[in-house]
Amino acid sequence: MTQIANPQWITNDQALADICSELADQEIAIDTEFTRRTTYYAQLALIQIAAGERRILIDPLCIEDWTPMRALLSNSKDKIFHAALEDIEVFRSDVGAIPAILFDTQIAAAFCGLGDSLSYAALVELLCGVQLGKAETQSDWMVRPLSASQIGYAVDDIEWLQQVKAQLLEKLEGTDKLAWMQDYCRRTVESMQQEVAPEIAYLRLKGAGRLTPSQLNVAAHLCTWREISARKLDKPKSWIVRDPVILEVARNAPQNTSDLQHRCGMAPESVRRYGRQFLGEIEVALDSVKSVDELPNPIGSEQRGVLKKLQKKVEQLALENNMANRLIASKSDLEGLIRWTAQDPAQHKPKMLQDWRSDSFAPILIAEAE
Repeated sequence: MTQIANPQWITNDQALADICSELADQEIAIDTEFTRRTTYYAQLALIQIAAGERRILIDPLCIEDWTPMRALLSNSKDKIFHAALEDIEVFRSDVGAIPAILFDTQIAAAFCGLGDSLSYAALVELLCGVQLGKAETQSDWMVRPLSASQIGYAVDDIEWLQQVKAQLLEKLEGTDKLAWMQDYCRRTVESMQQEVAPEIAYLRLKGAGRLTPSQLNVAAHLCTWREISARKLDKPKSWIVRDPVILEVARNAPQNTSDLQHRCGMAPESVRRYGRQFLGEIEVALDSVKSVDELPNPIGSEQRGVLKKLQKKVEQLALENNMANRLIASKSDLEGLIRWTAQDPAQHKPKMLQDWRSDSFAPILIAEAE
């Protein structure tokens, strides 16, 4: 564990304003600790920052005015994270801003061919030869005071980020992959600017592709209601109603709370809390003439052969370019590309035809699919 005798603690609004002003012209490495076991939104418990030799710990439980932090995140200096998505999400909800310029060391490592979704500890050991402790992984970070072990763990999470970034940047400089990685990070920031619209929550409903169009409309309406309710109540979506229940409701159109529990599998506590409201939403959904966008059809048997051929091509391209397969194209990317080339009306323009891959790997894969 890293031994930092006196990391600088920020425990009031004035101290936050002062430190953010001091760091305004510097590249900084950032990590967070948070919990979300019983809430929809993550609860920010600690912010760790490394800037040169300085190690700074911000206690968000003591901060009321996040204006200086919003300005710091929004400036044009690099913000170094590892696996940034959850950190960005908690900054968006709790601080009200996300980093404008992102360098994600996990993504950079994948572009360097060091592994896909490599953990911070694994990357630090690989590049710096240091083994990090895992003792506080499941800590309750909302309890005060934090222990010495927790503080050491928190500092470790930022201690090596600047050094890791420097090594990854050296590997990427002078190659096309640096621009690709920067575009990937830029688009990540753009995609995280706003919460996902509740109206498209149904797109993440597992099993929705097996519903009829009318059933899908019901499921989509209920997913929207659940998403809005979960955010308003700040409760996990599954605590309100689970995905399998929405699917069964869409198929069976229950008439009463008994049907919800016994035919559709809704938990008794959820029936008690939300059953009557849920039944009302089912009626609204059934009466609605509004239809949602259909989901793309599963690819056919002939297209599955094309998919296998494209997956082999992706493996070849990944080896040639020394980078993770997923960055070139995931299975869903390839399925979208196949549907797009087959002019499936339900398939929107694939992401890989809109980002850094549009001029690099997408044309190769399209030619392979023909």
